Amino acid sequence: MEVLEKNLQEEIIGNTTKRVFGLKVKYYREVMRLSQESLAEKLGISVDELQKIESGLFKTISVDILKRIEDVLCIDARKDLLSYPQFEHPEDILKFVPQAIIEYSLKELNLEEKDISKNTIYLVKDLIDKEISYTIERVKLILKSEFLSKNI
Repeated sequence: MEVLEKNLQEEIIGNTTKRVFGLKVKYYREVMRLSQESLAEKLGISVDELQKIESGLFKTISVDILKRIEDVLCIDARKDLLSYPQFEHPEDILKFVPQAIIEYSLKELNLEEKDISKNTIYLVKDLIDKEISYTIERVKLILKSEFLSKNI
């Protein structure tokens, strides 16, 4: 893994927003099937600190914590956390959409995810996934209809 320089904290603001950074940390934590408690323990920080990181509400992150995030989540901070996502397949972006919608909605309601039961979060994610699938099918029909009307 690439050695992180001291000015790396500035890159969090420069290359991406704290919010996106936090969502990516959460995404990789979930990929590794780690709870917030487990990851916080492995990083040597409190669950509250990890929640602030994942929600983008942190002020700064030390280089040491960034290195530990890299090690524990088996990622490269610059490539996987500090750059805008480069999706190999366009549908990969859909993995981020439900969580982003939930977190935006919670913010608008001045709530935090910890205020809502996990079952409700799973139910809402499932609902969003279904709505996205429905919307994609409608968009495809509209695009196909446009294409067919131009080629008749």
